[in-house]
Amino acid sequence: MQRKTLRVTSNDGASAALELFLPPMAPDRALLWLPALGVGIGPNVRFAQSLAAAGVTVAVLEWRGLGSSDRRASRRSDWGYRELLDDDIPAAARLAGAQLPDAAWCIGGHSLGGQLALLHAARNARDWSDCVLVGSGHPHWRTFRGWRGHALRLLLHAIAPTTALWGHFPGHHLRFAGREARRLMRDWARTARTGSYRVAPFDATLDADLRAWTGAVLGVRLADDRLAPAASLDHLRALAPHSDWTVRTLTSAQFAHRRADHFGWLREPGAVVDTVRAWLDTRAAVHRTQKR
Repeated sequence: MQRKTLRVTSNDGASAALELFLPPMAPDRALLWLPALGVGIGPNVRFAQSLAAAGVTVAVLEWRGLGSSDRRASRRSDWGYRELLDDDIPAAARLAGAQLPDAAWCIGGHSLGGQLALLHAARNARDWSDCVLVGSGHPHWRTFRGWRGHALRLLLHAIAPTTALWGHFPGHHLRFAGREARRLMRDWARTARTGSYRVAPFDATLDADLRAWTGAVLGVRLADDRLAPAASLDHLRALAPHSDWTVRTLTSAQFAHRRADHFGWLREPGAVVDTVRAWLDTRAAVHRTQKR
């Protein structure tokens, strides 16, 4: 396997790494991968390496504000869903695609990365027909049962005053996410409160794009995932009702040393890799049939 480090520069000048993991043989399938909120490239390396070893090129984007990024969240440096969806993800997609123009590219992500991958695919329907979600779902507080739903609701109402006080979201101190931008967390909180993607400046267009998208989606759910329960994935599916959804649930019995939870699979990605690769094989067969 070959690993190649590229540099993505967005329209507004923000720059970050894009790590490319190439299979030993010439690849015909490729996955643009978006990590979870507050998670850099590092924790995703095992997954990317394992999938590349299985014959799929993986390009992992470093989120703005993390690791190799030249931006850090502060009072003077702020961003939200607009910058990620309009600038960073499209720039990464262009760069990745230029490296392997003949490959069949799919987009996917973990947790919030999965949500943003699906939104990007829906907004660019001509370019994306397949999307992979792992440990993802819509964070609407009502999809969390009992005290977790009420605790999430309290957190959502605390985000605006907390970010106003600190100038950013101090996730490391609160043991949730990392040092995140004010608008990013406020956008996330708004989606979690409303159950929709009505964030500025998109208004209702993101929800409309999701409703109209007819691509195929693999949703890999982890049975012990408290941060992305089954109901949250169901809610996301309801927002994209015309997409072709395949849901696979992995249990802890399928992991030798980890639980099937939100982050454990990153340390032991074998079961997820097998599931994703099998689905990509199926999709490749569908695309070959459609071209005949």
